[in-house]
Amino acid sequence: KTITSSGQSFNVLNFNGSGGGWTLQDNLAVTGDLTLTAGTLDVSGSIFAISVAGTWNNAGGAFTAQAGTVTLNGASQSILGSTGFFNLTKSVASAATLTFSAGIMMWPSC
Repeated sequence: KTITSSGQSFNVLNFNGSGGGWTLQDNLAVTGDLTLTAGTLDVSGSIFAISVAGTWNNAGGAFTAQAGTVTLNGASQSILGSTGFFNLTKSVASAATLTFSAGIMMWPSC
């Protein structure tokens, strides 16, 4: 399946499809939470960007980051579950909190 947002943002987005997958056709903006329940979300070979203003929750799905950027741009946000990001950015106008689930390790790539 493909996802084309045509420049429109999603309020809350939940990917839930066992054995299925979604491939981005353009940049994806979510003004609330993004949840991966089942299936795979792929930024595609065109390396489309994802921005999320709420929680990033990998509750059992898969994320194929390719060489894409995920930007967290909300005030107080969390990353839940296990997800590998190629480029993760936190971008806000004033001080904000980013909380990681217990057991999550982050390290810079070399």
